[in-house]
Amino acid sequence: FEFVQADGSPLQAQQGLSGDVLRTGVPSHNQQLALARPDGSLVPVLVNIAPLTLANGHRTGTVTTFLDISERVRAEDALAATQRQLEFMMDSVPQKIFTVMPNATIDYLNEQWLAFTGLEGDAVRDWGRTGFIHADDLAHTTALWQRGFERSEPIEIEHRFQRFDGEYRWHISRAMPMRDPRGAITLWVGSSTDTHELRIASEASRTAGLALTRADQLKDEFLAMLAHELRNPIAPIQNAIALLKSANLDAPIVALTTDVIDRQSRQLVRLVDELLDISRITRGAIHLRRECINLGTVLREALETSQPSIERAGLKLVVSLPDEPLFMHADAARLVQLFGNLLNNAGKYTNSGGTVWLTATRRDNDAIVTVRDNGIGIPGSMLLSVFELFTQVDASLERSRGGLGIGLTLVQRLVSLHDGSVSAASDGPGTGSVFTVCLPALSHVGAGDLPVVPMASAGKAKSRRVLIVDDNHDSADTLSLLLQFAGHHTRVAYDGVEALDVAEEFRPHLVLMDIGMPRLNGYATAQRLREATWGRSMRIVALSGWGREEDRARSIAAGFDLHMVKPMNQAALGELMMSLPGDIS
Repeated sequence: FEFVQADGSPLQAQQGLSGDVLRTGVPSHNQQLALARPDGSLVPVLVNIAPLTLANGHRTGTVTTFLDISERVRAEDALAATQRQLEFMMDSVPQKIFTVMPNATIDYLNEQWLAFTGLEGDAVRDWGRTGFIHADDLAHTTALWQRGFERSEPIEIEHRFQRFDGEYRWHISRAMPMRDPRGAITLWVGSSTDTHELRIASEASRTAGLALTRADQLKDEFLAMLAHELRNPIAPIQNAIALLKSANLDAPIVALTTDVIDRQSRQLVRLVDELLDISRITRGAIHLRRECINLGTVLREALETSQPSIERAGLKLVVSLPDEPLFMHADAARLVQLFGNLLNNAGKYTNSGGTVWLTATRRDNDAIVTVRDNGIGIPGSMLLSVFELFTQVDASLERSRGGLGIGLTLVQRLVSLHDGSVSAASDGPGTGSVFTVCLPALSHVGAGDLPVVPMASAGKAKSRRVLIVDDNHDSADTLSLLLQFAGHHTRVAYDGVEALDVAEEFRPHLVLMDIGMPRLNGYATAQRLREATWGRSMRIVALSGWGREEDRARSIAAGFDLHMVKPMNQAALGELMMSLPGDIS
Protein backbone atom coordinates (compact mmCIF):
# COMPACT_ATOMS: atom_id res chain seq x y z
CA PHE A 1 0.00 0.00 0.00
CA GLU A 2 0.96 3.61 -0.44
CA PHE A 3 -0.49 6.55 1.50
CA VAL A 4 -2.04 9.30 -0.60
CA GLN A 5 -4.37 12.23 0.03
CA ALA A 6 -8.05 11.38 0.43
CA ASP A 7 -8.66 12.55 -3.12
CA GLY A 8 -5.78 10.36 -4.44
CA SER A 9 -3.22 13.14 -4.90
CA PRO A 10 0.40 12.35 -3.86
CA LEU A 11 1.36 12.63 -0.20
CA GLN A 12 4.63 13.88 1.17
CA ALA A 13 7.19 11.36 2.40
CA GLN A 14 5.99 8.84 4.98
CA GLN A 15 8.07 10.41 7.74
CA GLY A 16 6.37 13.71 7.09
CA LEU A 17 3.17 12.28 8.55
CA SER A 18 4.75 11.62 11.93
CA GLY A 19 7.51 14.21 11.97
CA ASP A 20 5.47 16.81 13.83
CA VAL A 21 4.22 14.20 16.34
CA LEU A 22 7.76 12.98 17.00
CA ARG A 23 9.09 16.51 17.36
CA THR A 24 6.29 17.90 19.54
CA GLY A 25 4.99 14.79 21.27
CA VAL A 26 1.42 15.82 20.40
CA PRO A 27 -0.65 13.01 18.86
CA SER A 28 -2.47 13.53 15.56
CA HIS A 29 -6.00 12.25 15.41
CA ASN A 30 -8.33 11.24 12.58
CA GLN A 31 -6.54 12.49 9.53
CA GLN A 32 -8.58 11.33 6.53
CA LEU A 33 -6.21 9.83 3.93
CA ALA A 34 -6.32 6.97 1.48
CA LEU A 35 -4.33 3.81 0.83
CA ALA A 36 -3.53 3.32 -2.83
CA ARG A 37 -3.58 -0.30 -3.99
CA PRO A 38 -1.28 -1.50 -6.74
CA ASP A 39 -4.30 -1.61 -9.06
CA GLY A 40 -4.87 2.14 -8.46
CA SER A 41 -7.97 1.78 -6.28
CA LEU A 42 -8.19 3.81 -3.07
CA VAL A 43 -9.15 2.70 0.41
CA PRO A 44 -10.28 5.70 2.53
CA VAL A 45 -8.88 5.55 6.05
CA LEU A 46 -8.67 7.58 9.23
CA VAL A 47 -5.06 7.87 10.39
CA ASN A 48 -4.08 8.31 14.06
CA ILE A 49 -0.42 8.90 15.02
CA ALA A 50 0.92 8.69 18.60
CA PRO A 51 4.53 9.21 19.86
CA LEU A 52 6.63 6.35 21.37
CA THR A 53 8.18 7.70 24.56
CA LEU A 54 10.70 6.01 26.92
CA ALA A 55 10.57 6.23 30.67
CA ASN A 56 13.12 8.99 30.63
CA GLY A 57 10.89 10.97 28.29
CA HIS A 58 12.95 10.40 25.20
CA ARG A 59 10.78 9.93 22.07
CA THR A 60 12.07 7.11 19.96
CA GLY A 61 9.39 6.97 17.26
CA THR A 62 5.69 6.96 16.50
CA VAL A 63 2.88 4.43 16.23
CA THR A 64 0.41 4.87 13.34
CA THR A 65 -3.00 3.21 13.10
CA PHE A 66 -5.61 3.57 10.40
CA LEU A 67 -9.31 2.75 10.18
CA ASP A 68 -11.00 1.71 6.97
CA ILE A 69 -13.93 4.16 6.48
CA SER A 70 -14.99 2.98 3.05
CA GLU A 71 -18.63 2.43 4.08
CA ARG A 72 -18.92 5.82 5.71
CA VAL A 73 -17.46 7.57 2.68
CA ARG A 74 -19.81 5.73 0.38
CA ALA A 75 -22.75 6.79 2.57
CA GLU A 76 -21.58 10.40 2.63
CA ASP A 77 -21.15 10.39 -1.14
CA ALA A 78 -24.64 8.96 -1.56
CA LEU A 79 -26.05 11.60 0.80
CA ALA A 80 -24.26 14.37 -1.09
CA ALA A 81 -25.58 13.05 -4.38
CA THR A 82 -29.09 12.89 -2.93
CA GLN A 83 -28.74 16.43 -1.63
CA ARG A 84 -27.62 17.63 -5.07
CA GLN A 85 -30.60 15.90 -6.65
CA LEU A 86 -32.94 17.41 -4.05
CA GLU A 87 -31.56 20.90 -4.62
CA PHE A 88 -31.89 20.38 -8.37
CA MET A 89 -35.54 19.44 -7.96
CA MET A 90 -36.17 22.34 -5.57
CA ASP A 91 -34.55 24.74 -8.03
CA SER A 92 -36.72 23.37 -10.84
CA VAL A 93 -40.19 23.75 -9.29
CA PRO A 94 -42.15 27.02 -9.72
CA GLN A 95 -42.67 27.44 -5.98
CA LYS A 96 -40.21 29.20 -3.76
CA ILE A 97 -38.63 26.49 -1.56
CA PHE A 98 -36.78 27.11 1.68
CA THR A 99 -35.37 25.19 4.62
CA VAL A 100 -35.00 26.48 8.14
CA MET A 101 -32.84 25.06 10.93
CA PRO A 102 -34.41 24.23 14.32
CA ASN A 103 -32.87 27.43 15.67
CA ALA A 104 -34.90 29.41 13.07
CA THR A 105 -31.86 30.13 10.87
CA ILE A 106 -32.58 30.08 7.13
CA ASP A 107 -30.56 27.22 5.69
CA TYR A 108 -31.54 27.20 2.02
CA LEU A 109 -33.48 29.29 -0.51
CA ASN A 110 -33.97 27.91 -4.01
CA GLU A 111 -33.42 29.55 -7.39
CA GLN A 112 -36.96 30.93 -7.43
CA TRP A 113 -36.10 32.98 -4.35
CA LEU A 114 -32.96 34.24 -6.05
CA ALA A 115 -34.98 35.30 -9.11
CA PHE A 116 -37.69 36.90 -6.94
CA THR A 117 -35.26 38.88 -4.78
CA GLY A 118 -32.60 39.61 -7.39
CA LEU A 119 -29.95 38.58 -4.83
CA GLU A 120 -27.33 35.83 -4.84
CA GLY A 121 -25.53 33.59 -2.38
CA ASP A 122 -25.44 34.57 1.27
CA ALA A 123 -27.09 37.90 0.43
CA VAL A 124 -30.43 36.19 -0.13
CA ARG A 125 -30.26 34.57 3.31
CA ASP A 126 -29.41 37.92 4.86
CA TRP A 127 -32.33 39.41 2.91
CA GLY A 128 -34.56 36.64 4.22
CA ARG A 129 -33.79 37.63 7.79
CA THR A 130 -34.61 41.31 7.29
CA GLY A 131 -37.41 43.37 5.76
CA PHE A 132 -38.83 41.33 2.90
CA ILE A 133 -42.19 40.85 4.65
CA HIS A 134 -44.73 43.66 4.40
CA ALA A 135 -44.80 45.72 7.58
CA ASP A 136 -48.53 45.07 8.05
CA ASP A 137 -47.96 41.30 7.90
CA LEU A 138 -44.78 41.06 10.00
CA ALA A 139 -46.35 40.64 13.45
CA HIS A 140 -48.83 38.06 12.14
CA THR A 141 -46.05 36.11 10.38
CA THR A 142 -43.76 36.16 13.42
CA ALA A 143 -46.55 34.98 15.72
CA LEU A 144 -47.46 32.00 13.49
CA TRP A 145 -43.82 30.96 13.09
CA GLN A 146 -43.30 31.19 16.84
CA ARG A 147 -46.39 29.12 17.54
CA GLY A 148 -45.35 26.48 15.02
CA PHE A 149 -41.86 26.26 16.49
CA GLU A 150 -43.19 25.98 20.04
CA ARG A 151 -45.83 23.35 19.20
CA SER A 152 -43.72 21.52 16.57
CA GLU A 153 -46.69 21.59 14.19
CA PRO A 154 -47.06 22.53 10.50
CA ILE A 155 -47.15 26.25 9.70
CA GLU A 156 -49.31 28.05 7.14
CA ILE A 157 -49.20 31.84 6.62
CA GLU A 158 -50.74 34.22 4.08
CA HIS A 159 -48.58 37.32 3.73
CA ARG A 160 -46.85 39.67 1.30
CA PHE A 161 -43.20 39.51 0.13
CA GLN A 162 -41.36 42.36 -1.54
CA ARG A 163 -40.08 41.60 -5.01
CA PHE A 164 -36.79 42.97 -6.37
CA ASP A 165 -38.67 45.82 -8.09
CA GLY A 166 -40.32 46.92 -4.84
CA GLU A 167 -43.78 45.42 -5.48
CA TYR A 168 -45.34 43.47 -2.63
CA ARG A 169 -47.01 40.26 -3.75
CA TRP A 170 -49.29 37.94 -1.81
CA HIS A 171 -47.98 34.43 -1.02
CA ILE A 172 -49.13 31.40 0.94
CA SER A 173 -46.18 29.92 2.86
CA ARG A 174 -46.29 26.41 4.33
CA ALA A 175 -43.61 24.65 6.37
CA MET A 176 -43.38 21.05 7.68
CA PRO A 177 -40.96 19.75 10.34
CA MET A 178 -38.57 16.91 9.41
CA ARG A 179 -37.81 14.54 12.30
CA ASP A 180 -35.10 11.98 13.02
CA PRO A 181 -35.93 8.39 14.13
CA ARG A 182 -36.18 9.62 17.72
CA GLY A 183 -38.79 12.26 16.72
CA ALA A 184 -36.52 15.27 17.16
CA ILE A 185 -36.93 18.03 14.55
CA THR A 186 -33.83 18.28 12.36
CA LEU A 187 -35.08 20.70 9.71
CA TRP A 188 -38.14 22.70 8.58
CA VAL A 189 -38.92 22.38 4.86
CA GLY A 190 -41.33 24.80 3.28
CA SER A 191 -42.66 26.49 0.16
CA SER A 192 -44.05 29.93 -0.66
CA THR A 193 -46.57 30.08 -3.53
CA ASP A 194 -47.36 33.35 -5.31
CA THR A 195 -51.15 33.85 -5.04
CA HIS A 196 -51.23 37.55 -5.89
CA GLU A 197 -53.36 37.39 -9.05
CA LEU A 198 -55.69 34.83 -7.46
CA ARG A 199 -56.19 37.02 -4.39
CA ILE A 200 -56.78 40.15 -6.48
CA ALA A 201 -59.32 38.24 -8.57
CA SER A 202 -60.96 36.88 -5.42
CA GLU A 203 -61.23 40.36 -3.92
CA ALA A 204 -62.64 41.69 -7.19
CA SER A 205 -65.15 38.84 -7.24
CA ARG A 206 -66.12 39.52 -3.62
CA THR A 207 -66.53 43.23 -4.37
CA ALA A 208 -68.64 42.39 -7.40
CA GLY A 209 -70.72 40.02 -5.28
CA LEU A 210 -71.32 42.71 -2.68
CA ALA A 211 -72.25 45.14 -5.44
CA LEU A 212 -74.72 42.63 -6.90
CA THR A 213 -76.21 42.02 -3.47
CA ARG A 214 -76.55 45.75 -2.91
CA ALA A 215 -78.04 46.20 -6.39
CA ASP A 216 -80.57 43.45 -5.67
CA GLN A 217 -81.45 45.10 -2.37
CA LEU A 218 -81.84 48.47 -4.08
CA LYS A 219 -84.05 46.84 -6.70
CA ASP A 220 -86.35 45.40 -4.05
CA GLU A 221 -86.47 48.70 -2.17
CA PHE A 222 -87.15 50.56 -5.42
CA LEU A 223 -90.02 48.30 -6.42
CA ALA A 224 -91.60 48.71 -2.99
CA MET A 225 -91.11 52.48 -3.20
CA LEU A 226 -92.53 52.55 -6.73
CA ALA A 227 -95.65 50.70 -5.60
CA HIS A 228 -96.00 53.13 -2.70
CA GLU A 229 -95.58 56.23 -4.85
CA LEU A 230 -98.00 55.04 -7.53
CA ARG A 231 -100.67 54.18 -4.99
CA ASN A 232 -100.50 57.58 -3.29
CA PRO A 233 -101.82 59.66 -6.24
CA ILE A 234 -104.21 56.91 -7.39
CA ALA A 235 -106.08 56.98 -4.05
CA PRO A 236 -107.23 60.63 -4.21
CA ILE A 237 -107.99 60.27 -7.94
CA GLN A 238 -110.34 57.37 -7.23
CA ASN A 239 -111.90 59.26 -4.34
CA ALA A 240 -112.48 62.28 -6.58
CA ILE A 241 -114.03 60.12 -9.30
CA ALA A 242 -116.39 58.58 -6.77
CA LEU A 243 -117.38 62.10 -5.67
CA LEU A 244 -118.05 63.19 -9.25
CA LYS A 245 -120.37 60.22 -9.67
CA SER A 246 -122.44 61.40 -6.70
CA ALA A 247 -125.55 63.53 -7.18
CA ASN A 248 -126.16 67.15 -6.15
CA LEU A 249 -122.54 68.30 -6.29
CA ASP A 250 -122.08 72.02 -5.93
CA ALA A 251 -119.52 74.01 -7.89
CA PRO A 252 -116.83 74.21 -5.13
CA ILE A 253 -116.77 70.43 -4.70
CA VAL A 254 -116.62 69.87 -8.46
CA ALA A 255 -113.74 72.34 -8.66
CA LEU A 256 -111.95 70.59 -5.78
CA THR A 257 -112.31 67.12 -7.26
CA THR A 258 -111.24 68.14 -10.76
CA ASP A 259 -108.25 69.98 -9.28
CA VAL A 260 -107.31 66.86 -7.31
CA ILE A 261 -107.57 64.65 -10.39
CA ASP A 262 -105.49 67.09 -12.43
CA ARG A 263 -102.80 67.51 -9.79
CA GLN A 264 -102.48 63.83 -8.92
CA SER A 265 -102.60 62.79 -12.59
CA ARG A 266 -99.66 65.10 -13.21
CA GLN A 267 -97.88 63.43 -10.30
CA LEU A 268 -98.40 60.03 -11.93
CA VAL A 269 -97.11 61.38 -15.23
CA ARG A 270 -94.06 62.80 -13.45
CA LEU A 271 -93.26 59.44 -11.85
CA VAL A 272 -93.60 57.61 -15.16
CA ASP A 273 -91.56 60.27 -16.98
CA GLU A 274 -88.77 59.97 -14.42
CA LEU A 275 -88.64 56.22 -14.91
CA LEU A 276 -88.56 56.56 -18.68
CA ASP A 277 -86.00 59.37 -18.57
CA ILE A 278 -83.55 57.51 -16.37
CA SER A 279 -83.87 54.50 -18.66
CA ARG A 280 -83.26 56.61 -21.79
CA ILE A 281 -80.30 58.42 -20.27
CA THR A 282 -78.76 55.17 -19.07
CA ARG A 283 -79.08 53.73 -22.58
CA GLY A 284 -77.84 56.96 -24.17
CA ALA A 285 -81.14 57.31 -26.01
CA ILE A 286 -82.03 60.82 -24.85
CA HIS A 287 -81.30 63.75 -27.16
CA LEU A 288 -81.36 67.40 -26.13
CA ARG A 289 -83.29 69.96 -28.14
CA ARG A 290 -80.92 72.85 -27.68
CA GLU A 291 -81.85 76.41 -28.45
CA CYS A 292 -81.00 79.86 -27.17
CA ILE A 293 -82.97 80.20 -23.93
CA ASN A 294 -83.15 82.61 -21.01
CA LEU A 295 -82.28 80.94 -17.70
CA GLY A 296 -84.77 83.22 -15.91
CA THR A 297 -87.63 81.86 -17.98
CA VAL A 298 -86.59 78.29 -17.26
CA LEU A 299 -86.37 78.90 -13.51
CA ARG A 300 -89.78 80.58 -13.42
CA GLU A 301 -91.33 77.58 -15.18
CA ALA A 302 -89.64 75.27 -12.67
CA LEU A 303 -91.09 77.38 -9.87
CA GLU A 304 -94.59 77.05 -11.35
CA THR A 305 -94.23 73.28 -11.07
CA SER A 306 -92.69 73.13 -7.60
CA GLN A 307 -93.98 76.12 -5.67
CA PRO A 308 -97.45 74.71 -4.84
CA SER A 309 -96.03 71.61 -3.15
CA ILE A 310 -93.44 73.72 -1.32
CA GLU A 311 -96.14 76.04 0.00
CA ARG A 312 -98.41 73.12 0.97
CA ALA A 313 -95.50 71.79 3.05
CA GLY A 314 -95.52 75.05 5.03
CA LEU A 315 -92.21 76.30 3.63
CA LYS A 316 -91.07 79.78 2.70
CA LEU A 317 -89.62 80.18 -0.79
CA VAL A 318 -87.03 82.89 -1.42
CA VAL A 319 -86.11 83.51 -5.07
CA SER A 320 -83.25 85.64 -6.37
CA LEU A 321 -82.91 85.79 -10.16
CA PRO A 322 -80.58 88.00 -12.20
CA ASP A 323 -82.01 91.34 -13.33
CA GLU A 324 -80.54 90.91 -16.80
CA PRO A 325 -81.37 87.94 -19.05
CA LEU A 326 -78.84 85.09 -18.75
CA PHE A 327 -78.79 83.18 -22.01
CA MET A 328 -77.51 79.70 -22.74
CA HIS A 329 -77.67 77.05 -25.44
CA ALA A 330 -79.76 74.35 -23.79
CA ASP A 331 -82.90 72.23 -23.77
CA ALA A 332 -85.44 74.35 -21.89
CA ALA A 333 -87.77 71.45 -21.01
CA ARG A 334 -84.93 69.41 -19.55
CA LEU A 335 -83.67 72.35 -17.48
CA VAL A 336 -87.18 72.92 -16.11
CA GLN A 337 -87.21 69.25 -15.13
CA LEU A 338 -83.71 69.51 -13.63
CA PHE A 339 -84.39 72.54 -11.43
CA GLY A 340 -87.87 71.31 -10.56
CA ASN A 341 -86.32 68.14 -9.16
CA LEU A 342 -83.88 70.14 -7.04
CA LEU A 343 -86.68 72.32 -5.66
CA ASN A 344 -88.89 69.31 -4.93
CA ASN A 345 -85.97 67.60 -3.21
CA ALA A 346 -85.35 70.64 -1.00
CA GLY A 347 -89.03 70.80 -0.08
CA LYS A 348 -89.22 67.10 0.70
CA TYR A 349 -86.36 67.21 3.21
CA THR A 350 -87.22 70.48 4.95
CA ASN A 351 -89.58 70.63 7.93
CA SER A 352 -92.64 72.86 7.99
CA GLY A 353 -91.65 76.45 8.77
CA GLY A 354 -88.33 76.08 6.99
CA THR A 355 -87.04 77.97 3.98
CA VAL A 356 -85.94 77.06 0.45
CA TRP A 357 -83.73 79.49 -1.45
CA LEU A 358 -83.34 79.57 -5.25
CA THR A 359 -80.51 81.78 -6.51
CA ALA A 360 -79.13 82.31 -10.01
CA THR A 361 -76.08 84.39 -10.95
CA ARG A 362 -73.50 84.73 -13.70
CA ARG A 363 -69.85 83.92 -12.97
CA ASP A 364 -67.54 84.66 -15.88
CA ASN A 365 -68.79 82.40 -18.69
CA ASP A 366 -70.95 80.20 -16.46
CA ALA A 367 -74.46 80.35 -15.07
CA ILE A 368 -74.51 79.34 -11.39
CA VAL A 369 -77.81 78.16 -9.86
CA THR A 370 -78.03 77.14 -6.20
CA VAL A 371 -80.93 75.52 -4.38
CA ARG A 372 -80.44 75.79 -0.63
CA ASP A 373 -82.58 74.72 2.30
CA ASN A 374 -82.38 74.62 6.09
CA GLY A 375 -83.73 71.08 6.29
CA ILE A 376 -82.36 67.81 7.61
CA GLY A 377 -78.98 68.12 5.87
CA ILE A 378 -76.79 65.38 4.41
CA PRO A 379 -74.39 63.16 6.41
CA GLY A 380 -70.80 63.49 5.23
CA SER A 381 -70.73 59.79 4.33
CA MET A 382 -73.52 60.34 1.77
CA LEU A 383 -72.27 63.47 0.00
CA LEU A 384 -70.55 61.38 -2.69
CA SER A 385 -73.43 58.90 -3.13
CA VAL A 386 -76.41 61.26 -3.00
CA PHE A 387 -76.55 61.34 -6.83
CA GLU A 388 -76.54 57.54 -7.15
CA LEU A 389 -79.65 55.79 -8.43
CA PHE A 390 -82.36 54.97 -5.83
CA THR A 391 -80.47 56.76 -3.04
CA GLN A 392 -82.47 58.70 -0.45
CA VAL A 393 -80.86 60.67 2.37
CA ASP A 394 -83.59 59.66 4.82
CA ALA A 395 -86.01 56.91 3.84
CA SER A 396 -87.51 56.58 7.31
CA LEU A 397 -91.26 56.56 7.71
CA GLU A 398 -91.20 59.92 9.49
CA ARG A 399 -89.54 61.50 6.43
CA SER A 400 -91.55 59.61 3.82
CA ARG A 401 -92.74 62.38 1.50
CA GLY A 402 -92.61 60.67 -1.84
CA GLY A 403 -90.05 60.08 -4.53
CA LEU A 404 -88.31 57.14 -6.16
CA GLY A 405 -84.74 58.07 -5.34
CA ILE A 406 -83.98 58.88 -8.98
CA GLY A 407 -84.56 62.64 -9.03
CA LEU A 408 -81.00 63.63 -8.14
CA THR A 409 -79.62 61.00 -10.52
CA LEU A 410 -81.62 62.66 -13.31
CA VAL A 411 -80.29 66.04 -12.20
CA GLN A 412 -76.69 64.91 -12.42
CA ARG A 413 -77.08 63.24 -15.79
CA LEU A 414 -79.04 66.10 -17.34
CA VAL A 415 -76.41 68.55 -16.11
CA SER A 416 -73.70 66.35 -17.61
CA LEU A 417 -75.54 66.26 -20.95
CA HIS A 418 -75.45 70.08 -20.87
CA ASP A 419 -71.66 70.02 -20.32
CA GLY A 420 -72.06 71.33 -16.77
CA SER A 421 -71.46 70.12 -13.24
CA VAL A 422 -73.51 69.73 -10.05
CA SER A 423 -72.34 69.33 -6.47
CA ALA A 424 -73.92 68.77 -3.07
CA ALA A 425 -72.72 70.34 0.17
CA SER A 426 -73.85 70.14 3.78
CA ASP A 427 -72.33 70.62 7.21
CA GLY A 428 -74.09 67.49 8.40
CA PRO A 429 -77.46 66.42 9.81
CA GLY A 430 -79.75 69.28 10.79
CA THR A 431 -77.74 71.94 8.94
CA GLY A 432 -79.55 72.00 5.60
CA SER A 433 -78.01 71.37 2.21
CA VAL A 434 -76.88 73.26 -0.88
CA PHE A 435 -76.98 71.98 -4.46
CA THR A 436 -74.96 74.01 -6.94
CA VAL A 437 -75.40 73.69 -10.71
CA CYS A 438 -72.84 75.21 -13.07
CA LEU A 439 -73.82 75.48 -16.76
CA PRO A 440 -72.09 77.16 -19.71
CA ALA A 441 -73.63 80.57 -20.46
CA LEU A 442 -73.75 82.58 -23.71
CA SER A 443 -72.97 86.25 -24.17
CA HIS A 444 -75.73 88.66 -23.10
CA VAL A 445 -78.39 89.47 -25.67
CA GLY A 446 -81.39 91.73 -25.34
CA ALA A 447 -84.59 90.27 -23.99
CA GLY A 448 -87.81 91.59 -22.55
CA ASP A 449 -88.94 91.27 -18.98
CA LEU A 450 -90.40 87.88 -18.20
CA PRO A 451 -93.56 87.81 -16.05
CA VAL A 452 -93.84 85.48 -13.09
CA VAL A 453 -96.88 83.23 -13.30
CA PRO A 454 -98.92 83.43 -10.07
CA MET A 455 -99.06 80.23 -8.07
CA ALA A 456 -102.22 78.57 -6.74
CA SER A 457 -102.39 77.10 -3.27
CA ALA A 458 -104.18 73.93 -2.22
CA GLY A 459 -107.41 74.10 -0.31
CA LYS A 460 -107.62 72.94 3.31
CA ALA A 461 -109.93 70.23 4.57
CA LYS A 462 -112.64 70.79 7.16
CA SER A 463 -113.02 68.94 10.46
CA ARG A 464 -114.43 65.42 10.41
CA ARG A 465 -116.04 62.52 12.36
CA VAL A 466 -114.17 59.40 11.42
CA LEU A 467 -110.58 60.43 12.00
CA ILE A 468 -108.54 60.36 8.78
CA VAL A 469 -104.78 60.70 9.22
CA ASP A 470 -102.69 61.18 6.07
CA ASP A 471 -99.92 63.60 5.09
CA ASN A 472 -101.25 63.45 1.51
CA HIS A 473 -103.81 66.27 1.70
CA ASP A 474 -105.66 65.26 -1.46
CA SER A 475 -106.11 61.69 -0.26
CA ALA A 476 -107.30 62.77 3.18
CA ASP A 477 -109.63 65.52 1.92
CA THR A 478 -111.37 63.44 -0.76
CA LEU A 479 -111.81 60.46 1.55
CA SER A 480 -113.32 62.83 4.12
CA LEU A 481 -115.84 64.13 1.57
CA LEU A 482 -116.81 60.60 0.55
CA LEU A 483 -117.49 59.67 4.17
CA GLN A 484 -119.44 62.91 4.74
CA PHE A 485 -121.65 62.18 1.72
CA ALA A 486 -122.26 58.75 3.24
CA GLY A 487 -123.56 60.44 6.39
CA HIS A 488 -120.51 60.21 8.65
CA HIS A 489 -118.84 62.96 10.62
CA THR A 490 -115.14 63.27 9.88
CA ARG A 491 -112.04 65.00 11.12
CA VAL A 492 -108.65 65.14 9.37
CA ALA A 493 -105.06 65.20 10.68
CA TYR A 494 -102.04 65.52 8.40
CA ASP A 495 -99.43 63.90 10.65
CA GLY A 496 -99.20 61.65 13.71
CA VAL A 497 -98.70 64.39 16.29
CA GLU A 498 -101.77 66.25 15.09
CA ALA A 499 -103.73 62.99 15.06
CA LEU A 500 -103.09 62.42 18.78
CA ASP A 501 -104.46 65.88 19.64
CA VAL A 502 -107.53 65.51 17.41
CA ALA A 503 -108.27 61.97 18.64
CA GLU A 504 -108.18 62.99 22.31
CA GLU A 505 -110.77 65.70 21.63
CA PHE A 506 -112.82 63.85 19.02
CA ARG A 507 -112.76 60.28 20.47
CA PRO A 508 -113.43 58.61 17.08
CA HIS A 509 -114.82 55.13 16.67
CA LEU A 510 -112.67 54.60 13.54
CA VAL A 511 -109.23 55.88 12.58
CA LEU A 512 -108.08 55.50 8.97
CA MET A 513 -104.37 56.22 9.11
CA ASP A 514 -101.42 56.36 6.72
CA ILE A 515 -98.09 54.82 7.81
CA GLY A 516 -95.34 57.00 6.34
CA MET A 517 -95.85 60.50 7.73
CA PRO A 518 -93.66 63.34 9.01
CA ARG A 519 -93.09 64.05 12.72
CA LEU A 520 -94.64 60.75 13.94
CA ASN A 521 -95.23 57.74 11.71
CA GLY A 522 -98.38 55.63 11.72
CA TYR A 523 -96.94 52.76 13.75
CA ALA A 524 -95.89 55.05 16.60
CA THR A 525 -99.18 56.95 16.45
CA ALA A 526 -101.21 53.72 16.71
CA GLN A 527 -99.17 52.62 19.71
CA ARG A 528 -99.73 55.97 21.43
CA LEU A 529 -103.48 55.82 20.75
CA ARG A 530 -103.68 52.31 22.24
CA GLU A 531 -101.93 53.51 25.41
CA ALA A 532 -104.84 55.87 26.18
CA THR A 533 -107.81 54.34 28.01
CA TRP A 534 -110.25 55.85 25.51
CA GLY A 535 -108.20 54.50 22.60
CA ARG A 536 -108.29 50.81 23.46
CA SER A 537 -111.72 50.10 22.00
CA MET A 538 -111.56 52.23 18.86
CA ARG A 539 -111.02 50.62 15.45
CA ILE A 540 -107.68 51.61 13.90
CA VAL A 541 -107.12 50.71 10.23
CA ALA A 542 -103.85 51.22 8.38
CA LEU A 543 -104.42 52.82 4.96
CA SER A 544 -101.01 52.83 3.29
CA GLY A 545 -99.15 52.63 0.03
CA TRP A 546 -96.93 49.99 1.65
CA GLY A 547 -98.39 46.54 1.02
CA ARG A 548 -95.72 43.90 1.64
CA GLU A 549 -96.35 41.05 4.07
CA GLU A 550 -93.81 42.48 6.50
CA ASP A 551 -95.66 45.82 6.36
CA ARG A 552 -98.95 44.12 7.26
CA ALA A 553 -97.35 42.16 10.10
CA ARG A 554 -95.73 45.27 11.49
CA SER A 555 -99.07 47.13 11.42
CA ILE A 556 -100.82 44.44 13.45
CA ALA A 557 -97.93 44.36 15.93
CA ALA A 558 -98.20 48.16 16.35
CA GLY A 559 -101.89 48.01 17.31
CA PHE A 560 -103.77 48.31 14.01
CA ASP A 561 -106.84 46.13 13.60
CA LEU A 562 -106.50 45.92 9.84
CA HIS A 563 -103.99 46.86 7.11
CA MET A 564 -105.48 48.09 3.82
CA VAL A 565 -103.52 49.20 0.76
CA LYS A 566 -104.12 52.42 -1.18
CA PRO A 567 -106.15 53.11 -3.24
CA MET A 568 -108.96 51.91 -0.98
CA ASN A 569 -111.74 50.18 -2.86
CA GLN A 570 -115.06 52.02 -2.32
CA ALA A 571 -116.94 48.78 -1.72
CA ALA A 572 -114.34 47.77 0.84
CA LEU A 573 -114.75 51.15 2.55
CA GLY A 574 -118.53 50.61 2.73
CA GLU A 575 -118.08 47.12 4.15
CA LEU A 576 -115.63 48.46 6.71
CA MET A 577 -118.09 51.10 7.86
CA MET A 578 -120.89 48.52 8.04
CA SER A 579 -118.73 46.24 10.21
CA LEU A 580 -118.24 48.87 12.93
CA PRO A 581 -120.24 48.29 16.12
CA GLY A 582 -122.63 51.00 17.26
CA ASP A 583 -123.95 54.17 15.62
CA ILE A 584 -121.18 56.43 14.46
CA SER A 585 -123.35 59.04 12.74
